[in-house]
Amino acid sequence: MTISAKEGLKTERERLLLSLESIPSAEEAFSLKVEVEEKKIRLIWDIKENCYLYLDKFSFIDQFTGENKIALFPKGKVLEDEFFGNVEVFFNRVEISL
Repeated sequence: MTISAKEGLKTERERLLLSLESIPSAEEAFSLKVEVEEKKIRLIWDIKENCYLYLDKFSFIDQFTGENKIALFPKGKVLEDEFFGNVEVFFNRVEISL
């Protein structure tokens, strides 16, 4: 007995594997710089071309108190993401103040 995938599925599987090979690691895609001035912290991410960060995936917790820190974000760009739907994201560079 011979079992084979439909041609379309094979092509889709090959495209998925090729796309996974081209996805950079987080270290390659996002470089973080931290600046501290008195009681203010500024986090600066440089974001590789064709990559982006999701606004709703950020969270900041004070390691001593366990409290959530309030962050000030710039306006991002809204797009339709294939995995998460309608989301706000940051391209190129984002600076966040805590």
